[in-house]
Formats: sequence, structure tokens, C-alpha cells
Amino acid sequence: MFDYDVLHHIMELCDRKEASKLMRTCKLLYREGARPLLRKGVVDLRHEGNILSFTFFLLADDDRRLATPFGLRFSGGQISPRVADCFCKVIVALSPKLHLLSLHFYNPEDFLCSDTNLPQAFARIATIDEIVLIDADIHSRTLLEHLSGTVGQVHIEFVFDEDDPRFAEDDGDPDDRNPIVLLKSVRQTLTSLSGLWFQTDEDVDAYDIVYPNMRYLEVETFETPNLAHYLPAFPNLASITLTTGASEPDEGQEAFLRARNKSAQALHGRWPKLDRIAGSVVDLWCLGLDCPVDNVNLESYPWDTLKFLDVLADMRPNHLHVGMGGSVLCNMVTLPQFLDAICAIRTLQLEVKFDKNDCELISAEFQDSLVKLVSSSQLTALGLSCGTIMMDFPHERDPNGPISPIEQYLIDLDAEALADLLQARASSLQSVTIRLIAPRDHVKVKTVQRGQLYEYPKRYSTETYSQFSVIRSDDPARDLDFTENNMEEY
Repeated sequence: MFDYDVLHHIMELCDRKEASKLMRTCKLLYREGARPLLRKGVVDLRHEGNILSFTFFLLADDDRRLATPFGLRFSGGQISPRVADCFCKVIVALSPKLHLLSLHFYNPEDFLCSDTNLPQAFARIATIDEIVLIDADIHSRTLLEHLSGTVGQVHIEFVFDEDDPRFAEDDGDPDDRNPIVLLKSVRQTLTSLSGLWFQTDEDVDAYDIVYPNMRYLEVETFETPNLAHYLPAFPNLASITLTTGASEPDEGQEAFLRARNKSAQALHGRWPKLDRIAGSVVDLWCLGLDCPVDNVNLESYPWDTLKFLDVLADMRPNHLHVGMGGSVLCNMVTLPQFLDAICAIRTLQLEVKFDKNDCELISAEFQDSLVKLVSSSQLTALGLSCGTIMMDFPHERDPNGPISPIEQYLIDLDAEALADLLQARASSLQSVTIRLIAPRDHVKVKTVQRGQLYEYPKRYSTETYSQFSVIRSDDPARDLDFTENNMEEY
């Protein structure tokens, strides 16, 4: 007879179906087996058969089975009123004891409309580490507005359709997609927020709602956020990732947004704890931050040299991750403002992306630009990645077509010699990493390392910095499958 520790270890090694079968072999595993079973992943409830099965599983021994935190994912559509009413009552009854690691909804409107009480039932759950709502609308807003427990992270992707009349300009309440208002009931516990198509009411000067523990913000919005709204609401942010949906550049509008945000900082102060920020050059220029930010990540598109220099002057980073074209780099090193800004940077991750406009770029010019860059700096670490973007050459249509001039240049480039040259010209450099990348599989990536490998700050994303674990519904490896056929097993 094995003792419990041995049996528990065996169950930990089993897959979910085997663990479920072991729970039927003895009273000990029936009582204790839920813990290793629920630890194995997110419970994916795709249809009402799954929902009923999992409901019976919990009710069979709710005190023991609710003692283990687990995640729930709803990836199906509307369920019958009878099942929805039953599930709603169970969630309400168990909500004081529920601790969900994650609560994910895909197409939440279809599911939550099954019973008018479902949104409020989920909102009563005592602890939810992470909420994810994909294609959120009215029922999702009801859930968020009524949250009464402890919530740590929230990811909201609001429904958006340019052809939907509800999204016409000046139609509807802007606060319908305003996370500052929607999440105010959990403002004391929320630490991370990310999502798509957030909006605030431009007619409001500032919201009297403060999230003191919010650290990470990652959003894609229609236009640059109004700092008069975000600064007072999230005063202790450490990380911001910003993307706007603007497609056509509008110099007048961009200048207005920057001036508006500069004025907001003069009125509301700045983010004293902000450590990292990521976005395009234009987006961060419009954001207009005027405070030191230790880590800055700048996307290469759309590129604007003058705005890039303004961003560096505004944020004064120690660590910079930036992408630019080969010809852009060669032009940049001729600008005294750029060389002055580089002097304050300690680590640089530079992604150089060659395109067809760089075909005439000779080796000497590119290498001379790199040498001038490092010679004018006090860099301690340099990461250089050289590659190509889509170019108008025959190989775009034929993978086995002729090698383009830029590809040939990268193939022939002596990365070892380049690394030695750069390190020799900058006495402060302790680490140099060079990666040469070409777009076709038969061209190998070349990597050269000099000195100790430096771990550059990661780009901000829901998978890296903010620690969101968005799991798409087609990920079977994370499923706990409670099927209609095993409803009586528990």
C-alpha cells in the first residue's frame, strides 16, 4: 500500500484523464486528487455539457476542491436558460470560497447573455488573479462594473467594427470603453491593465478615481491617451506600452496631442516611478512625456527623425531599444543632436532593417556609421541586429530566386571583424552582440558575441513584462476537459 505522498507524486505525473480515473479507485484519491488535477491547467468549458460536468465535480466536495486555485476559460457560445440559471446559482453560492487564477472569456457577449444574472454572479467571486475579455461589450461592462472581490490583472479587448453604426463619431457614451470608470470597484487591488480600444471622455477634465497599485499599462487606442485622465488615475505606473490606431499622419493633430499632454503634466505632475516605456516614435512623441525613463523601446515604423530626437531629449533613457533603416542610421550619425543624446545612453539594442532604398549603401559607409556611433558614446553594451524587410526583388515571388544585393551584403559581412572593430573604438564597451539575419531559410543567421552577454530589457507585451497569460481557445495542451460522458464520475 502506497502512502499519500507516493500516490500524490504518481498523480502529478499522470495526464488529466488518467488522474481523473485514479480518483475513482479509492476514497483517499477521491478526496485529495482534485488538487493535482486542477493544478494541471485551465478548465476549458466549451459548451453546457462541460459546464454541467464541472459543476457536479465542484459540488461533490466543494470544500476540498475549492481549496486549490484554478483557472476557468469559456470559449463557447450561448447556453440554455436552464443550465445558465443552474450555473449562475452555483457560482453565487461558491463565490466566497472561489479563488480563480484566471477567468477568460472568448466572445463573452454570447455566453453572458444566456442569463441576465450571469455577469453579476461572476463579479461576486472573491479572488480573481486575472480577467481576460475578448470582444467585450455591454454584458462584459456589467461584469466589470460590479466586481466586488480582489482582482489583480485585467485584459479587455472591446468589440470594434468600423462599419458598426454604434462606433460612429459622437455616438454613444465614451465611458463605455473607459477602464478608469469601469474598473473603479477594484481600484485598490488592480496592478496590471491591458487591452484594445480604450477611450475616455474628452469633455471631462480629470476623473476622481485613483488606482494606487497599478504598475503596468499596455493599450492600443484610437488616439494618444489624454494624460489629464491617466496621470491622476494611475499615479504609480512603472511600465507603459502604447499603440494607436492612427493610420494617416496628421501633423496638426499630433502637435495638438503633444501640447495637450505637456499641459497635463504641468497640472498633474509626472510618473515618478516610470521605468519602462514602449511604442512607435510618433506615438511616444504625441504622448509628450517629460521625465526620465530608464528603458525606452522604439518601433521603427512610422519613422520621424526630428520626433525621435525629441523623444530622446524628453525621456533621457539609460537603456534604448530602437529599430531603423540602414540609410536612416547613416544619416543619423551626421546629426550632432543624435550624437549628444547617445552620450547619455549606457546600453543600446539597435535593429537595422535594410530595404530596397539601401541597395546603394556600400559596406564602408555602414561600418563607418557604426564606428562613429560607438566612438561618440559611453556605451557599456551594444546589441546590433541587421536584417532585411520586404523588398521589390524576384525572390519575393520565388523563394529560390536570385539573392538580392542587400542579402548578399549580409552574407558577406564579416561579423567577427566588425565586433572587434567596434569594441576597439569604444573603450567603455564591455559587451558586443551582433546578429546578421536574412529572410530566407537557406541563409543562416550569424551571431557573434564579445564580452559578457548582456540581457537587454524585454519589449513590453502581455506575454513578457505585464505577465498576462492570454491563452487562445485553440490551445488544447492547457485544457481540463470535463465532458458530458463523465458527469457521473464525481
